Amino acid sequence: MQVVPAVVRGQHARGMRRVADGGVEIDLLGGRGLRTNDDVRRYLLQEAGFAVVPFQAFGLQGENGWFRLSVGAVSLRDIEDALPRLEAALRRALA
Repeated sequence: MQVVPAVVRGQHARGMRRVADGGVEIDLLGGRGLRTNDDVRRYLLQEAGFAVVPFQAFGLQGENGWFRLSVGAVSLRDIEDALPRLEAALRRALA
C-alpha cells in the first residue's frame, strides 16, 4: 500500500515534488525555524504525533533531510487516523 497525504496528491506545492519511485520529496528545512534533521523529527512528532527516523540512524552522514517513515505494530486504522495530522503539520510547515 502506498499512502501519499492529500497535501501532495496531484499538486506541486512549494517545497514538494514527486520522485521516480512513486514517493514524494518534501523540503521542510528552513520553514517554521526547522534547520536540522532533529528539528524536523521533533516538529512532526510534536505537531502530528508522527515519528520519522532520519537516515543518519542508518549510517548516512550529515544533515541531508532524508527520513524513513515506517509502520509495523500499528493497524491500518491507526495509519489512516495519522495521515490527516501529518497533512496538517506539513501544510503548516510549508506555509
